[in-house]
Amino acid sequence: MEKDLFEIIVKSLTKCDEKTKQVMDIVYSVPKINYTPLNRCSCGKRYSPNLSSCPYCPTKIEDFIRCDSGHFYSKNVTSCPYCPNDIVITLTKQNNKKKEIEDSLGYLKNKCNKSKQDRESIYSLEMVLKNMK
Repeated sequence: MEKDLFEIIVKSLTKCDEKTKQVMDIVYSVPKINYTPLNRCSCGKRYSPNLSSCPYCPTKIEDFIRCDSGHFYSKNVTSCPYCPNDIVITLTKQNNKKKEIEDSLGYLKNKCNKSKQDRESIYSLEMVLKNMK
């Protein structure tokens, strides 16, 4: 009944049987979705079944080099593309414990993916700094 009433209203507005049929098809038809399930890699990420292997995982570890910062990059590249060349890492002995705690806290707060242990450590370091004079 509702469908028939809607069809009559559409027909009166469009004044064309062909357009009425198109509108009815759009409103009352179930769209066909071509769904192809994604493949799951051993790393846990999903990728398209059109690809032969996971694009997130290196195919051969021998083809990659690890820089001092921990980034992996291709042997074809002369230097790590993720590290700016002008960064100089200097190691200095910190005698000031408060400065050392502040640096550790800053590192943990700036970390992208914080684990539960990191959040607990941030809280602990903040409490230690709060109680320091």
